[in-house]
Amino acid sequence: MKISYRIIVIFVVCLFTFSAYAGEKVAVLDFKSILASEELGTAVAEILRTELVGLGNYTVIERGMLEQVMQEQSLQLTGAVESETAVKIGKLVGAKLVVIGSIVKTGSVYTINARFIDVETGIVKVGQNIRGEGEDQISNMVHQLALIITGKTVITEETSAAKAATPTPEPTQPSPPSPGPGFPPQPGRPPKPGVPPQPGPPQEPGFPQEETPLLFSFENQEQIQQWQSSFKSSSAIHLSQDHATNGTHALQVILSKSDDWQEIHTTNIPADWSVYRIFAFDLYNNAKPSDEVWPLVLRIDDDQTTPIKRNWFAREYPIGPGATTIRIYIEDLGQKQNVRRIRQVMLTTKALPQDVEVYLDSFRFESIVPPAPTTPFSFSFETALEARANWQPTQRFIRLSPSNQHATQGESALQLELPRKLPNNQYPGIVSSAFPRDWSNYKQFAADIYYDQKGRETVTLGVRIDDAAETRFTWDMALQPGANKISLPVATIAKAIDISRIQAVYIFLVEPTQRTTLYLDNIRVE
Repeated sequence: MKISYRIIVIFVVCLFTFSAYAGEKVAVLDFKSILASEELGTAVAEILRTELVGLGNYTVIERGMLEQVMQEQSLQLTGAVESETAVKIGKLVGAKLVVIGSIVKTGSVYTINARFIDVETGIVKVGQNIRGEGEDQISNMVHQLALIITGKTVITEETSAAKAATPTPEPTQPSPPSPGPGFPPQPGRPPKPGVPPQPGPPQEPGFPQEETPLLFSFENQEQIQQWQSSFKSSSAIHLSQDHATNGTHALQVILSKSDDWQEIHTTNIPADWSVYRIFAFDLYNNAKPSDEVWPLVLRIDDDQTTPIKRNWFAREYPIGPGATTIRIYIEDLGQKQNVRRIRQVMLTTKALPQDVEVYLDSFRFESIVPPAPTTPFSFSFETALEARANWQPTQRFIRLSPSNQHATQGESALQLELPRKLPNNQYPGIVSSAFPRDWSNYKQFAADIYYDQKGRETVTLGVRIDDAAETRFTWDMALQPGANKISLPVATIAKAIDISRIQAVYIFLVEPTQRTTLYLDNIRVE
């Protein structure tokens, strides 16, 4: 099989970037496995250590020494660490450079992502990824990665195109996961005998070429019985012919105004979600335009989730009037859960401002990514719930709340109170995973920021944008007293990360020496 590379590296940049580290100590942490077996992450790191030793450019710290130091510091060797933790590990073992990364399986395609961090500065010097077809190509992929690190080879646009022109055997399509115990047969329309299947929309290699696998469409009482609720009244959940999106019925759920948690959940789901790309369902909120937005939390557990560890996947959505579709990308879920061993899906809410009547339908897996949006997307922070549901503090001692001061869109801005730099709080800020996934049709990322300086020194504001492969774009600016604007061309961002797979956006201060108040508004892509 031939490897399909996505790397475009300029020779001079690679040569000068990596030659500066020749002969220095390097620590390679175990890579994180996403939608792949856990052993692959360890194997990739071990192969990379061996390759670097063989090429003779580095003094490579052995895994045994790393394990010993990590145990003493109560840290994990896995590649699922932030850059700050990687820098700490590098300092503990006397390394000049730390390599962290992940291996992602998408159908039969494997992508190795690696980031090279300068321990002295904490800056990610270079991010690289290599894609290959089949597990048997992983060793060769790591070899190519090692050559790039040491500056001994460069994959240019021309050589990538030449490789892409080489015929590649069609990948074997995986079978859809078998239903778990007690799970009802998956609905579908089998083709009529003797009638060839009609051509459908193109799909990416490695994903099932079939109709959307439907989990629940709520056409009968049997499917309702596969959901349990915390409601005292059994009449709060039942079939309805209103607002169905698949078939003729939907699940009507009536929630009461309350400060307590209310939830419905199911364990009657397949355990293995790894062959699909998206988990989705449709929701209709039967509310008046004047009703308040309320919070819905989607929680997904694997077989290792416990109430004590609280190690579940959870994402909060502000629910306004009308229809919406909620989607979770499986590779995002794989950052926190073992997507081959999913155990439970839960919908929960707390502190409802009023009684709620909501309709749920068409719980399903999807293998085709929706088209990139074309309409602008923005946050205007008009309510406390919108701010809380869409943006979360990155660390402790950070306060965010709506404010009627310094708004540039609507009547409110987000007031952000940030602490001064602390040992474990060097980059205080906020993060959001609520942006559109695909920015391919956008031209810029922008935001309005008011710095309430009050006669004190200037501060440095940073922006970090992550894609699903854990590759990062970073940028910073000096905030001036008063009004400031962020304007970043998407084309610039696309040089560092995959803008069709945006996962998170961070806005933060860089090592602030004082408590700082910022007002943010109209954060947008357009």
